[in-house]
Amino acid sequence: GVQTCALPISEAAARRLRAEGVDAVVITLGAEGALVAGSDGTATLASYKAEAGDVTGAGDALIGATLDALAGNRPLIPSVRRGIAAAALTIAHPGAVRPDLASALKAI
Repeated sequence: GVQTCALPISEAAARRLRAEGVDAVVITLGAEGALVAGSDGTATLASYKAEAGDVTGAGDALIGATLDALAGNRPLIPSVRRGIAAAALTIAHPGAVRPDLASALKAI
């Protein structure tokens, strides 16, 4: 994938992918959150504030939690919000793996 933090470029990329038939687009924006484009339109979702101990694994946590929520038939935007929460919980924990992530997500 192409990594970018420039919101206008990300929005243009999402529009192009949607125009080419992609059902849903999620572009992570690091500390700025994520851009989501789907059948309900485009939204920029803010990140949760977290004390960043180690950012390793944040993107994996975001995508994993988002996909888990989508597999549970949650709508796109709430699914990505859950992924953003997972990323924040991950970076607040030392190391790239947070073994208690599932239970921590249940608490929010």
